[in-house]
Amino acid sequence: MTFDEAWKKIDEDSFPFEIPDEASDSEILQSDLIYVFEELRKKYAPIVELTQEQKNVWDIAVDASNQHPKDFIFFVDMLENVDEFHGYVFEEKLTKFRHNSGDLINMWLHPETIKVVGNIHNNQELLEDSHD
Repeated sequence: MTFDEAWKKIDEDSFPFEIPDEASDSEILQSDLIYVFEELRKKYAPIVELTQEQKNVWDIAVDASNQHPKDFIFFVDMLENVDEFHGYVFEEKLTKFRHNSGDLINMWLHPETIKVVGNIHNNQELLEDSHD
């Protein structure tokens, strides 16, 4: 279940609602839940911004690595190979991967966290990690 799916399920319930506690009943407000969800999303499923060109390269690499769907290193090799033929739009992210693999692994495991933000070729601001 994604964060968005979980929030939709919770949002369908009426607010505020009661959660029993050992000592007493505690009222949880919708704003408290929103805060908790957003903090969890930032930590475990941060949105990563890609240009349309980067997303196209990403999708080609995903398709090319389908023969090894659970092999992240194979996927990274495919991403590097595909990127070479598309103007190195992932070069900076791949360089950062060598020091910290978190962003690429999260994107690979949770593609719903990818947000397409434009179609600007080699825009350095968009190539940087979204949460540096």
